[in-house]
Amino acid sequence: MNLFSLMVGIGASLGLLQVWRDAPPGKEYPSLLNGGAVLLAALIGGRAGFVWLNPHLFTTDIPAALRFWEGGLIFPTALLAALLMIPLLALVQHQPLARLADRVMLMLIPLAVCLWLGCGAAGCAYGVALTDQYPWALPVLDSDGTLTYRFPLPYFAAAALLLIARPVEKKALGLQMPGARAVLLGLVLAVHTLLFSSWRADPVPIYHNLRLDYAVSYLLGGVSLLGVLVLAAINLTRAINRQRLSSRRRSQF
Repeated sequence: MNLFSLMVGIGASLGLLQVWRDAPPGKEYPSLLNGGAVLLAALIGGRAGFVWLNPHLFTTDIPAALRFWEGGLIFPTALLAALLMIPLLALVQHQPLARLADRVMLMLIPLAVCLWLGCGAAGCAYGVALTDQYPWALPVLDSDGTLTYRFPLPYFAAAALLLIARPVEKKALGLQMPGARAVLLGLVLAVHTLLFSSWRADPVPIYHNLRLDYAVSYLLGGVSLLGVLVLAAINLTRAINRQRLSSRRRSQF
């Protein structure tokens, strides 16, 4: 098992721990099963995307496509599969979509952080070339096998996501609205991925000149932004109704 796969496993474990801690009393194990289903979907999606974009690597060894622990996962299709699993679970289990999405998004943040750290350990998702005079320059093997000093983009991305996600989560909890945590953290994850992916200097997953990381981030960002607008409209409606009720009570006296 390589370092990237190890970090993915650590991120998945931390995500499930978050699900366990956030689950209502007596619902810990069902919540863990839902989290495991989302992680399994992400694993299948990430591996399927890698095999789909690199079929030449498996023409002589087809069973190798199943050996995901040897490396070979891509984030865009993993995230897409995880997001699609949320409404599917809500539909099958007759659960409120907003509450299920809240818990799943809470799990995806530590997983995304560990994915960036795994990229740093494995020498992928690196930044622009630097010289060894910079103390923060990271020596990595480029796609052509050349050792080059690079800006340590993965570590900065992981740190930024950690610093931003926690305050946003607290803000979402303060709103006390189902779905608030999902849409706000989803928007953070989408913008963060777009920003730091744009600074990558390594080859990225592309299909017909379309960057898959951009495509999935735009999809997540669009859905999250729509959710933010819906929650804002609900909150505004509640505020107006409270004001009207208060005015009626004052008029009765």
